[in-house]
Amino acid sequence: MPNTFSSKSKRKYHIINWKDYNNGLCNRYNLDVWFNPKIINKWYFKPKTRKPGATKLYSKTAILTCYQLKCLFGLSLRATQGFLDSLFRKLSLPICCPHYSQLSRRAKELRNIKLPSSHNNSLLFALIDSTGLKVYGQGEWHVKMHKASKRRTWRKLSLLVDPISQEIIDNNLTSSHTHDSIAAIPMIAKLPHSIDAFWGDGAYDSSNIYKILFDKGIKPIIPPPCNATLSRQNFRKQRYLGRKSLVQNNPAIAPRDSAIEYINLFPDKEEGRRRWKQHSSYHLRSLAETAMMRFKQTFSDKLKARTLQNQQAEVRVKCSILNKMIQIAAANSFPLPQIN
Repeated sequence: MPNTFSSKSKRKYHIINWKDYNNGLCNRYNLDVWFNPKIINKWYFKPKTRKPGATKLYSKTAILTCYQLKCLFGLSLRATQGFLDSLFRKLSLPICCPHYSQLSRRAKELRNIKLPSSHNNSLLFALIDSTGLKVYGQGEWHVKMHKASKRRTWRKLSLLVDPISQEIIDNNLTSSHTHDSIAAIPMIAKLPHSIDAFWGDGAYDSSNIYKILFDKGIKPIIPPPCNATLSRQNFRKQRYLGRKSLVQNNPAIAPRDSAIEYINLFPDKEEGRRRWKQHSSYHLRSLAETAMMRFKQTFSDKLKARTLQNQQAEVRVKCSILNKMIQIAAANSFPLPQIN
């Protein structure tokens, strides 16, 4: 009888808290979660001191709530205004939605909002990866049939993910020409010193990344390139024996050299890289790709805003929504044993 289960077959998982998880999935789009009485009380701006000139009418909370509902239901700015105004009339609320032009002007205020989290600055690990979000251009079918045109424009989204809670720690949206290692530096600089290990793919094999991780005391788990060589130099010489001692002149690169030495222990470099990934638990980095898949499945791979500042605000709000969705409904699962 042929073996129906191979070593490469997809592993199945069993969800323990299926009832709570199922109810949480329904509550993710419950308006009571995103629009509650606390938000209504903080809808209009209340200045603490009077200053000359016109004051803001709507608070930052109101702008954030409008953008959350806009991204949650995939609406345009005009559709968001019409939707909220009709909702307020049905509920007989003494508030109104900001004009769509005002939402567009004040969107840049949301670029640095704090992402909701459940770890309370007690992070232990961090994963990073990047993906592309389309601004405008032809669809995938047109590209497949007629190739991509010059007007096809993308932005690069870098996500820093907590592998334990699956929440997004930080994000950075840059142009498509920005290298992954450069886009990651401002996010790594904000990491707390409680982080023990940092996972990234080969695109983050940069001296700047190793340096900033070394200064924070974080262990990097980054695969070196296939043609990587040791960075150590033999520059100390013992006079009485004439031997050279190996001295590490750049301690920040020591984890990279250790990975190269481990890979070189095997005659086959591909086998060595595979063994190093298993030994260092490198495959945990795939959870960052899961976060990107979750982002695109929820909000698609397209951006509605046209300026970079508004695009950064749009992505930040979407990351905030994803974290809140995870807190509302998170699956508690374990892998089922594979039958050979």
